[in-house]
Amino acid sequence: MANWKYKLKSGSALREAICNEDIMQTAECLRNCCVELNRKLRGEDKSDYALELEDMQSSLECFEVDEDAEDNLNCYLADFYDICDSVGAWIEI
Repeated sequence: MANWKYKLKSGSALREAICNEDIMQTAECLRNCCVELNRKLRGEDKSDYALELEDMQSSLECFEVDEDAEDNLNCYLADFYDICDSVGAWIEI
């Protein structure tokens, strides 16, 4: 069983948006999760994760629904989950 260092409270809204298949809401919730995780990492040796989260946050602020929106969002989600696994962050249900 994993030992989680952080718990993201904004994760429950992200999971709900994903379940509802609401692309724009999912993008907004994912942006909120990026902000929350970056705040939790502040003051620690964040290495490249802070930059990745900040880049993702900026991209999600400009997110638009187009023909590639779902694929793009899935890539952001996969990257975010990878970061969470790397830093020990649990996305609350």
